[in-house]
Amino acid sequence: MKKLIFTAALLAAGMTYGQMATPNGTVTATTNPTTGNVGIGTTTPTQKLDVSGVIRTSSSFDKKIQFSRIGGNGFSIEHDTGKLYFYNESTEQVPLSITNSSNIGIGTANPTQKLDIVGNTRIQNPNGYTTLYLNSNGTGNYAGSGLCLTTQINNPTTSSFASTQIITHRGADGKAAFEIQRRGTDINNYLGTLLLYTDEFGWDFRNAPTSTVMNTNQSMRISKEGKVSIGTGNSSIPTTAGSVDVSNYKLFVNGGVLANEIRVRTGWADYVFAKDYALKPIAEVEKFIASKGHLPNVPSAAEVADSGINVGDMARIQQEKIEELMLYIIQQNKRIEALEARVNRQ
Repeated sequence: MKKLIFTAALLAAGMTYGQMATPNGTVTATTNPTTGNVGIGTTTPTQKLDVSGVIRTSSSFDKKIQFSRIGGNGFSIEHDTGKLYFYNESTEQVPLSITNSSNIGIGTANPTQKLDIVGNTRIQNPNGYTTLYLNSNGTGNYAGSGLCLTTQINNPTTSSFASTQIITHRGADGKAAFEIQRRGTDINNYLGTLLLYTDEFGWDFRNAPTSTVMNTNQSMRISKEGKVSIGTGNSSIPTTAGSVDVSNYKLFVNGGVLANEIRVRTGWADYVFAKDYALKPIAEVEKFIASKGHLPNVPSAAEVADSGINVGDMARIQQEKIEELMLYIIQQNKRIEALEARVNRQ
């Protein structure tokens, strides 16, 4: 009979959960012998360690929770007097850290700003919506406030391309745009947009009166050949002016150009004073004017209206006519002096 009672007691003990109690007698931990799960604050643990409640650790030294996997890297979450950081046990590096002053560091154990990143950064959104929105909004404005993108690169050669890059893509065509917008009510309602647009032909600088940048006005274009057009509209850089080929020109402006000084380096008209220069007789010049309505070797008004003028060539032509006029004056002066001499001899 005693043997039977002892056996029943062993069976009952094997079928009950192991329990832990606090000094006041409250059950706080349970072990399920069937699953091997341990529960703290729960009688139905579903994991190897299942805690219902708050976990607190205390030590006079640095605190650490370590995670390791057989054959894999080990990681730990550690806390010292100044910060909480995630530690890679294998590389002995700190991927992430948080200081007591709420600074967050990625790639650094000692962040000095609210977000301090050491290393490359990639932000990606596969849904196609706005990926990154940076906003600076404060009541105290001062020099240097707002958004600043800056790099310092010791790159003295122009053939190297190590520099700051801002890249956007507009689909498979590879075209891109970078916008600078004036203040509006939100990101979709900014006014006075300046748009830098790139395509296979070069760069377009455009502006739009509203945030609807579908209808933009081209202010300036820089082609991949280094040609610049200003105020020519949304058309490509011109290659002709009337019947004149201007494909080798570098600057095209539709509108006025105001400058304190323009220096043109071209040929000059001193060939007029060469001894073999064929100066047309005055009578022949008179017939040409009567027939053509302008001076010889000078473009007509119709030609100027159609094709414009080359400033350097026009300055040379005008100087040519001035020097020819001086030769005519010299000829007339010699005739006057000869006539005066004949009169004086009589």
